[in-house]
Amino acid sequence: MEETGQPLVYFNPYQAPEVVLGEDRPTLCSDIWSLGCVLLQWMYERPPWDIQDLCTRYSYRLNKQDMALADAMEKKENPSILSAMTDNSLNALADCFLYSPMERPKASEVENVLISASSKPTWTNIAYHKYYTKQPAITNQHRIHAR
Repeated sequence: MEETGQPLVYFNPYQAPEVVLGEDRPTLCSDIWSLGCVLLQWMYERPPWDIQDLCTRYSYRLNKQDMALADAMEKKENPSILSAMTDNSLNALADCFLYSPMERPKASEVENVLISASSKPTWTNIAYHKYYTKQPAITNQHRIHAR
């Protein structure tokens, strides 16, 4: 690999704005932003930012994704995944993306949102029980025999 004299820049669309913009070192509050990105990507199966859209809107080539993301964060744009949120029980996760780090929820609050949402019969709850528990799903046949 040839040395170009330029420092390596690692592009991470899960980083909090204060980290991307170089305003602050990563903190637990920064981790909450990243946690929100990971959780919503897992649930909605799409990345937190539509990087191609950012590059188009801010007139950058795709090899300048980090600059497009920094511009969006400087303007305090919300990650595009927030527009995909359809489960109202998860709306509290939007607070993970507040631009003021100290206003973001604590990890225990995020956990409580997930616990509350998992008690409702949504596809995320069904997927969780399908993949992460060994208990079989209750069917009508099981209910009839239980009487």
